[in-house]
Amino acid sequence: MDAIFKINNKQYHVSVGDTIIFNFHLSDIGKELVCNKLLYTYNYHSLYSFNSGYPYLNFTLTIQILDHFFGKKITVFKKKRRKNYRRKYGYRYSYTVVKIMSINF
Repeated sequence: MDAIFKINNKQYHVSVGDTIIFNFHLSDIGKELVCNKLLYTYNYHSLYSFNSGYPYLNFTLTIQILDHFFGKKITVFKKKRRKNYRRKYGYRYSYTVVKIMSINF
């Protein structure tokens, strides 16, 4: 069973048991969340078994938060020539690792 769901204004194509990484979600590690913004589901085992919502289905997706981590450092450097203007700063994106536990009908 595959599904497309929306979280943090981005869409992800997943199946049960997948581990995905998306932008930071403020929750504790080990906590299970229920996402009700499923856009599309598809079953590979039976031919023509798909559901599409307008805009969302009445199904839910259970995900478990595994970890939070920071990405690599991104350096931003600005310069204007002959004006003695230089600015350097950097930042690191925060990410969340989740595991897809089940798709509930």
